[in-house]
Amino acid sequence: MAQAQADLEQVKNTQKQDIDRVREEIRSAQAKVQLAEARLIRYKKLERESATSTSIAELSSGLEIEAKIPEASIAKIFREQTVNIQVDAYPDQTFKGKVSLIAPRAV
Repeated sequence: MAQAQADLEQVKNTQKQDIDRVREEIRSAQAKVQLAEARLIRYKKLERESATSTSIAELSSGLEIEAKIPEASIAKIFREQTVNIQVDAYPDQTFKGKVSLIAPRAV
């Protein structure tokens, strides 16, 4: 009888350890999900903030700027439209330009 009681206690301890291990794995997975969600939120925020980010390439006829326009604003853009351009390198200056090309899909 004593041996059966000892075996039962060992089984209970093993089950408790297994349950504790599974709970820890769940907590770890939840933490990873929360971290992934936080990163996704931060990425989406950065994406919104940089939705109008640009890259500039020098051409023989001047400068060309490739701008990423938010989808909600694209209908307001048309060829030959005059634009004001501001760049971080010259924060107090505004450059004039015009739209020469609108890509048929995102680049």
